[in-house]
Amino acid sequence: MKLTFIFAAALFFAGGIAAEAQPAEATFALTNVHVATMTSDKVLPKQTLLVKDGKITALGPMAEIPIPEDSVVVDGGGGVVIPGLHDLHAHVGDPADLPLYLARGVTSVLTLNGGSATLARRSEIESGALAGPRLMVTGPPIIDLESVAGARKLVEEQSQAGFDGIKIYNGVSVQALRELVTQARKRGMISIGHIPRNLTWQEALDAGPDGIAHAEEFLYSPVLEGDEEKIAAAMLEGNVSLVTTLVAYDAIGRQVADLGMMFDRSELRYVPLVTQRGWERSRNTYARRFNAARVPNLRRLLAFQRTLIRDLRAKGVVILVGTDAGGVPFVHPGSSVHDEIANLVAAGLTSYEALRAATADAAKFLGHDESLGTIGVGKDADFVLLRGNPLNDIESIRLVGGVMARGRWFSQECLREMLDGVAAENENERPFFDALAGTGLVNALEGAAKELVVRERTLNELGYQFLYVDDDERSAILTFEAAVHLSPRSWNAWDSLGEALAHAGEHERAAESYRRSLALNPSNQNAALKLRELDL
Repeated sequence: MKLTFIFAAALFFAGGIAAEAQPAEATFALTNVHVATMTSDKVLPKQTLLVKDGKITALGPMAEIPIPEDSVVVDGGGGVVIPGLHDLHAHVGDPADLPLYLARGVTSVLTLNGGSATLARRSEIESGALAGPRLMVTGPPIIDLESVAGARKLVEEQSQAGFDGIKIYNGVSVQALRELVTQARKRGMISIGHIPRNLTWQEALDAGPDGIAHAEEFLYSPVLEGDEEKIAAAMLEGNVSLVTTLVAYDAIGRQVADLGMMFDRSELRYVPLVTQRGWERSRNTYARRFNAARVPNLRRLLAFQRTLIRDLRAKGVVILVGTDAGGVPFVHPGSSVHDEIANLVAAGLTSYEALRAATADAAKFLGHDESLGTIGVGKDADFVLLRGNPLNDIESIRLVGGVMARGRWFSQECLREMLDGVAAENENERPFFDALAGTGLVNALEGAAKELVVRERTLNELGYQFLYVDDDERSAILTFEAAVHLSPRSWNAWDSLGEALAHAGEHERAAESYRRSLALNPSNQNAALKLRELDL
């Protein structure tokens, strides 16, 4: 029997995990849609798209595609289907970020600066235990690396740990950078990152990494008149792509100009209150570092990046969408991808070029172009149903009517419920933060032990704010102790407590915390390393 819905929910939620409502053996049929396959700038009119077992099994005109009797049918209402979007520069730290990506049609994310927790989350998504975008994860940023032998050892360690790529950061010698890229390529790992500040752009591009993580990177070594052609030539020769992150640089200037305005945005309801606390003026790294007099120059440098991106794209350099969501305040998971695509169009790319930067070209960069990035028979079923045509009007990218990720359909209503759930979870913690601001940390933590709602990950982030931003070791230790009291089976809570105790010089207690973390998670490399350093 065919089950027909109009943008209907084909999923229900049990215990916070999305589960398929249709029979596992059923075929999913999306009818009455136009399809932008992203193999060209044309849109296929009035199509039917069939999915089974996570793969697209048929695509063609509605009159020509028979729908199997056991199908779950969704009427697309004349919407436009595009491949799932990518964010190639994100920092996925909070599990609550995952529905924010899906709700905006972002079905693949490259998260930079990953660790054991990120790898565990990737496994949960791959197993189907957790609904979220496909995650690819780089290891921790590579800093202060001089030797070729050290580079070889580091890549081997990160490969064995299960990371998909390496993140190059700063203080890396020319020789070490070349070896990092060479060793990563040998192991099928992505090499991406900054242009180390100790190197020029020429030296970095000569090493041939797969990607530069920000257009901003070209601001920090001289780019003289006429150098754009040399940059393009070097990137083309080394097959180096540029991940843009214009939205992040834009957000920096905006929060310096008017921080209060940034707090007025509706997207803030999806941001945990503890994160918002870290964005306030007294803790905001950009508001503290810059004053409003710097804003005109920040805007000028943003304009330079837009021009550079336009010129590089015109010369054939691969431009890719990345946002730095989770790394820069007010760059929101998921919706910032829409902002970045619009930024690329404003910079001079066509709508088709900007969309390819988030779909087909992004999938090729990750090595997934055989299965993702375009729509066709045999491809993985990752796609987005929009209520407009983004090739004609790029703002239509924001009009998400449904998302299919890994062959699982999330209707518009389902996506809205996911977003509302994130907002509600954040709001549930408001009494705790009211107590923190009103009667202090000790009373707030006592309340958390009784009736006030506060998540382990919230306490974890709050503890690190106390430790590294507020320079308050006592409050950090109290907060991490509360976390392990509330979540005694959390290896991450014990690991964080160990870090705070070691920072305060309480080495024996720190070692005990790290041992407890390792007992709960024997693969926690950080705890093992810290125990060796403590030598206790």
